[in-house]
Amino acid sequence: MKSSRRSFLGTMTASVASLAARESADGKSRVPTATAETTRPRIHANSAEPPKLRKVYSWWSFIGLPRGGPEWTMEEKFRRAKEAGFEGIEMMVLEPKDEDRVRRLLDETGLFLGSQGHPYSVADFKTFLGQAKRVRAEYIFVHPGNAFMSDDDAVNLVREGYKVAYDLGVPMTLETHRGTVTENAYRAIHLVEQIPQLRLTGDLSHYGIGGEMGSLPAAGLIKRLSPLLDRIDTLQTRITNGEQVQVDVGAGDGKLAQNWVELWAEAIRRWRTQAQPGDWFPFCTELGPPTYSILDLEGKEISDRWEQSLVMKRLMEQAWEKSKTG
Repeated sequence: MKSSRRSFLGTMTASVASLAARESADGKSRVPTATAETTRPRIHANSAEPPKLRKVYSWWSFIGLPRGGPEWTMEEKFRRAKEAGFEGIEMMVLEPKDEDRVRRLLDETGLFLGSQGHPYSVADFKTFLGQAKRVRAEYIFVHPGNAFMSDDDAVNLVREGYKVAYDLGVPMTLETHRGTVTENAYRAIHLVEQIPQLRLTGDLSHYGIGGEMGSLPAAGLIKRLSPLLDRIDTLQTRITNGEQVQVDVGAGDGKLAQNWVELWAEAIRRWRTQAQPGDWFPFCTELGPPTYSILDLEGKEISDRWEQSLVMKRLMEQAWEKSKTG
């Protein structure tokens, strides 16, 4: 987006304005009414308990941990996540041969699985969703296509993918992610306008950096991303300052981190208005290894990602509590 980063904000403002007819009196956009909303597979515990937060750790974030020592084994990573208070793991099970091992470790630790995939075709959707079904994933989040697909091709691919998800009964979200059909917020808004059943995993840092709005006050972030917040079923915790996609936020009590806590709380607040008894809201600590993480001149990470993941866990709990008010 080299030639359009600054024009992006103006485009976003116009797009948000175009949705004004859907806005309620309090300024919050309404979810489009659709039969799909009542029939879609849900991230759900098959219980009548009140909707609740489920804390998740990203398998990708374990790469290179611990800092300064030999990388933990697969078994150690599962154990560390459980002992730190996480309830699930988000990961892509790359090979069918790994399915039994992953399932065994999930059963041993009591963690649940959020699966992942990068589908470029309907056949890919069938592969990834079929595997999610086999390993008993609670949901799958996907990164479909690429940033250069036409709008029509992107809409058609996602629609066909949802047909597969509905047929298999697998809850599916699209992650807001650069390099995919949700390349930027403008494209993601177009998709949610066209596809009523579309649900999102909000890694909103991609839009914070793409639109140079990572350091905006919470109200500004919410205004620009409002049409997407209604569709978020899961969140990831990476925080951007608008220039770097992932920054260290220290103890998490500074202005930047708290702006993002407010944004996450608003997304969860809107999810609550749609949630049913037994629904889960997975919130994932996802802090990427190099080259997502910033390195010093010697090639070492300047941040302790494991310690920052525990800060992010506390911030997600804070956002959950904030979502109960307002």
